[in-house]
Amino acid sequence: MSLIRLAFTVGFGILCACSGDSGTGAGRQVLTARGLDSGDEFFVFELADRVAEHVDIDDTPESVERLRALPEHWRYIEPLIYYFNEVNNGGHHQYFWNSQGVYRHLVAEGLKYYQATEFEKNFADALAVYRPEAYEVGKGGTWEAFQEAYKEDRYDKQDSRFYQIKPKLSVILAKAVLERIDQYQ
Repeated sequence: MSLIRLAFTVGFGILCACSGDSGTGAGRQVLTARGLDSGDEFFVFELADRVAEHVDIDDTPESVERLRALPEHWRYIEPLIYYFNEVNNGGHHQYFWNSQGVYRHLVAEGLKYYQATEFEKNFADALAVYRPEAYEVGKGGTWEAFQEAYKEDRYDKQDSRFYQIKPKLSVILAKAVLERIDQYQ
């Protein structure tokens, strides 16, 4: 788990509490929503943490593959909450920088899967101005480049729209999970 993600998660006081053995190998836990307080508006954040723990998220293409191996209803929870957290914390630029854009396809698919139509349109607009080469540290993405891109306000329109869309993405996800809670048990 990245330090940014860990710090944000700990800041909300959310801990992963997976239990049992899923038979998927050493250290793998059963992925379940059991034990979560679904009445708590932040339960979907803890659910995302459980997914991150289950697939050992490390913001690499291999993380994407491990997420893709999950059933569809589980696959998108963590990338969508990560997107939600990062954009709320520092905008789309921060999201693409911290993730190096590795989850962008999962986010686009997840927004469609969970029928978050306004967020889906907004993310498509952000992808239209996204330049992957600017976010790959190994290919010249530097702190100076990070700061310079903020000055450009490349995602200003998408950030503003993201903050205005109601209900919030986390609420959409929580509602969808609750409507299909049997799939998450």
